Amino acid sequence: MASFIWFLSVVFYAKLMCAESTDKLVSLDCQGEIHGVYGEDSLLKCSVKSSGDPVKIIMVSWWRTGEDTPLFVVSNGEIVQQKDQRFSLAHPGSSIDVSFLVKNTKRTDEGKYQCQVITDSGEDQSVISLYVIATYSQPDMSSVPEKDIVEDTEITLFCNASGGYPVGMVHWYGVFGTNWTRSAVTTVEKTTDKRVNLSSKYTLRASSSFPTYRCSVLNSKGVEEGKAELHLPFREQSVKATDPEKGALNVIRMQRIQT
Repeated sequence: MASFIWFLSVVFYAKLMCAESTDKLVSLDCQGEIHGVYGEDSLLKCSVKSSGDPVKIIMVSWWRTGEDTPLFVVSNGEIVQQKDQRFSLAHPGSSIDVSFLVKNTKRTDEGKYQCQVITDSGEDQSVISLYVIATYSQPDMSSVPEKDIVEDTEITLFCNASGGYPVGMVHWYGVFGTNWTRSAVTTVEKTTDKRVNLSSKYTLRASSSFPTYRCSVLNSKGVEEGKAELHLPFREQSVKATDPEKGALNVIRMQRIQT
């Protein structure tokens, strides 16, 4: 407990010094914006630069902007705070690289991060923005009714894709590639982990002349991430077949009449 109180006092001192210092011997060079991918590791790049001799890093801390408790702190080479096992320094022990590693990135990791560093020659801090994108699942198509579709009856097609972010869109295409998206209705459902599920439906009059339809899932930038195709199963038409035995008897009768 005492060590943690000492750590907080050091952090407060660092914040004060960073705010008051105008002539810095030490500065942080951080990438301003990082685009992470859901489920993958995200690297928030940050390094220490010195205008003089090589410096010794005394403490590194990483925070979520607006939070009172740090996510990760290293003091004199030892970890004194780690809020989540997914958080760590990318290159522990480095005298320059203080990049922050977020493993198995979640949507809730998106936000602003602040790095603070204290060295034997000065202190500095910098803010990095982490944006998280998530790829949609491959779309799944279905229809109501599912089978035995009757010619010229109303049918509804469905196309579902889950787990993406930011909000994307669903496009519909007919057998000749005609875009029918304007006639479709797409709903967006937010998941508990702040991703998005897309559900789209398209209602039409069934025609066996145009039995194939396709849906395409696009991300927020309009890039296709997946597609699916559905071939409508129409009810077979009943056809009256000629009985071959009756046909043969009729031929014989005709021959007798002619003779």
